[in-house]
Amino acid sequence: MLSHSQHSYWFHLHTNVTEGDLSVEDYFKMSKHYGIEELIFLEHISRSPQYDIEEYASSIRNCSHDYNIKARVGFEAKILEDGELDILDKHIQIADVVGIAEHDFTPNLTLFMTAWKEVMDYAKTLTAEKEVVWVHPGLFFRKNRLMVTHKQEYQQLLRHALENGIQLEYNLKYNLLERPLHLQFPHVLGIDACQESDIIRWENSLAAAMISSA
Repeated sequence: MLSHSQHSYWFHLHTNVTEGDLSVEDYFKMSKHYGIEELIFLEHISRSPQYDIEEYASSIRNCSHDYNIKARVGFEAKILEDGELDILDKHIQIADVVGIAEHDFTPNLTLFMTAWKEVMDYAKTLTAEKEVVWVHPGLFFRKNRLMVTHKQEYQQLLRHALENGIQLEYNLKYNLLERPLHLQFPHVLGIDACQESDIIRWENSLAAAMISSA
C-alpha cells in the first residue's frame, strides 16, 4: 500500500512525454531538495501511446539508480465505455502502479456505473502484483454536477473500490476526494504534477495541514 508519510513521497507525476513541462530527471533533481524518498510516476497512456513506453520506463529506473531514490513506473488509463481500460496488457505488465481515471467519459450515469464496475472487477485481479489507484475519484460526478444529487451512489463506489483492494487518491489538483470525504476514506496523496508550481502547491498543502492540526 502507498501508505507511508505524505512528506516522504510524490505520487502522480506527469512528464514532458505527455502534458508535463518537467522531465523524469527533473523530478529526481527536485526531490533531492525536498528530501523525498520515493517518486511514483503516473503518465497518461492509451492503447495507441504517442511516446516510447519502454524508454519512459527505463529512464525512471535508470534515474532511480543514479540518484539513489526509490521510484515506481506508473500509467494513468481512462475507463472506456465498453468497460475496459485504455491501456494494452503489455504496458500493464511494465507498470508498478496503475491509475484508473474518468477523463472524457460520456455524460451518461448508467453507462458510467456499468463501465466503472467492470473495470474495477478487472482491476481487482491486478492488485496481487501491482498497486492500483482510482485517481481523482469522482471527476465524472463533479463534471456532470452529480455530486449532490447522487452522493449515495458515489460513496458506494468509493467503498466498493476499497473493499476490492483499489486505493483512493486525494488529488490536490482537482481537490478530489472533496472534504470531508478525504478525512473519512483512507487515501494516497496525489500531486497530479505537470510543472514546478504543482510541487509548490503540494508543499503549501502540507504546511496548511500542519497548521490546522496544531
